[in-house]
Amino acid sequence: MPRLPRRAGRAVTAGRDRPCNGHGPDGPCGATPTRLYPAGPRCAAHTPAALAGRPEPGAGRYCPPVLCWCGHCPPPGAPRRVLVTGSRTWTSHGVIADALRGQFHPGTVLVTGGCPRGADAIAEQLWRSWGGQVERHPADWATGRSAGFARNAAMVALGADACLAFIRDNSPGASHTARLAGQAGIPVRRYDHPGPEGQEQEKAPSGLTLKAAALQYIRRGWPVFVLGRSKRPVANCPACRNAGPGHDPAGCECLTCHGFHAATTSLARLAAMLAAVPGGALAIRTGTAAGLAVVDIDPRNGGRIDPALMTPTAAVATGGGGWHLYYRHPGGPLLPTLPGRAGVDIKTDGGYVVAPPSAHPGTGRRYRWAGERPVTEMPSALAAALAPPPAAARPSPLSGPVPARRAGGISSPAALLAAHLRAVRTAPEGRRRVTLYGAARGIARMVTAGALTEADARAALTAAGLAAQQAERDIRAAIDGAFRDEGAAA
Repeated sequence: MPRLPRRAGRAVTAGRDRPCNGHGPDGPCGATPTRLYPAGPRCAAHTPAALAGRPEPGAGRYCPPVLCWCGHCPPPGAPRRVLVTGSRTWTSHGVIADALRGQFHPGTVLVTGGCPRGADAIAEQLWRSWGGQVERHPADWATGRSAGFARNAAMVALGADACLAFIRDNSPGASHTARLAGQAGIPVRRYDHPGPEGQEQEKAPSGLTLKAAALQYIRRGWPVFVLGRSKRPVANCPACRNAGPGHDPAGCECLTCHGFHAATTSLARLAAMLAAVPGGALAIRTGTAAGLAVVDIDPRNGGRIDPALMTPTAAVATGGGGWHLYYRHPGGPLLPTLPGRAGVDIKTDGGYVVAPPSAHPGTGRRYRWAGERPVTEMPSALAAALAPPPAAARPSPLSGPVPARRAGGISSPAALLAAHLRAVRTAPEGRRRVTLYGAARGIARMVTAGALTEADARAALTAAGLAAQQAERDIRAAIDGAFRDEGAAA
C-alpha cells in the first residue's frame, strides 16, 4: 500500500478511510484542509488528487468536523454508490471530471453501463485514476436490441445514492436510465454537453446556462440581475449618471442601471440583460425583496463556519473558496457583519450575492450549489447576534443628524446606516481601510435606493473614518472608489 509524505511527524496511509476531527498542527493528522470534498472532513492526504500524486487546483474548504454543508456526506464508513449514465458521443472530459469530484470519496463505488466509449469510458478512467472502484454492467446485446434498456433497469434496481446523467443530443439510452432513476427516488443530476466553441464560457461545468439558472431563481421569487465581469454592478448610463436628485432608481426603466434596483423576476427582461452584458455574472438581490439573508464567509479574510450559529441550510461554494449560506430573512434590520467575526458579512437589504453558475473573475472557478438542502429559517442565535442594538436606530453622533427614510426595500435605513458606521469605528487595526470601503459600498447602495443623500452619506463616512484614525486622503479614496464601484457617484 503506498505511503504519503509524513505530516506533523506521522505518516498517513493512502488506503485509510477515516474522518479527521481536527486540522492543523494540533489536529489528529496534522494536515491542513485544502478544498471541499462531499465525503466530509478529510485530510488533504485523503483527496483523490493527493492519492494520484498531483496538486489540488486552487484553494477551498472541506466540510468541517461533525457538520456537513454539502448535503452528500455519508456517515463515517458508510459505502456509497454513484450511478453514471451517458451518451456514447460524449467527449467533454472537463464536465465529467467536475461532476465526479463532487461525489468521490474513498470507498464509493462508481456504477456504469460499461460502454467502451463516451461518458461511461471517460468516467471510469477518471474514477480509477483517483483510486476508486468501478462496477460495470455491460449490456448483453446477444439477447436482442432491448438489451440496453434491460441493463438500465437492472442497474437502477441495484440502487444508488446519486445518478449523474451526461446526455448529449437527447440520447435515448441515457435519458431512459435517468428517468428510471428518478422514478426510483434516486437523486438525478443532468449534465448537458458544452456547445460549440465561443459558447462554452456561458455554461457552468454542469452544462446549466445562466439563463436556465435564472429561471429557477425567478420561480422561487428571487429577483435577479446581471453584473459586469468584475462582480460589480454595470455602470449607470449617462442619463442616469447626470440625473438630478429627483431620479428614482427603483422606478428607472433602464435595463442595467442602479445595481440591485435592476433586479427583476421577468425572464424576458433578464434575457435582455444577458444579451446586453455578454460574459457578465448572475446576481440575486438579497433582503426583504427576496426574503433572503445570506451569510457570506470569506476564508481569505479569516471567515469560518460557526456550527453553533449557522445551522445547515442551502449553501453555495463560491468561486473564491468561501461559502454563501442562504437563510430566510427574519424580518427587521440586520447588521452588515457578524460582530466579533472577521471575514463574515451579511447580505441583506441593499445587497446582492453572485449566483451559480457564474464564474469568479479572479479564479475562474464557478459558484456552485453544494448539495440540495432547502433554504431554512435563520437560527434564533444568529438572528439575535445580527440584531442592531436599540441605540443603532438613533442618528450617529459622529456625523450629526443624518436624514434616512425608508426606501428601495430597505426596512430600516437609520439602523442600517448606523450599523455600517459602527463597523468602521470598531474595525481592528489593519482592517480599517478595507472595512471603510466595504461600509461605503453598502451606504452607496442606500444612496442609489433613495434612502440617503450622497452628501449626507459622504459626511457620515468621513466622520467615521476620522474616528477610526484614517488619513483624510485614504478616507476620500475609499469613499470615491466605493461610490464609483456601486454607480452611486454623482
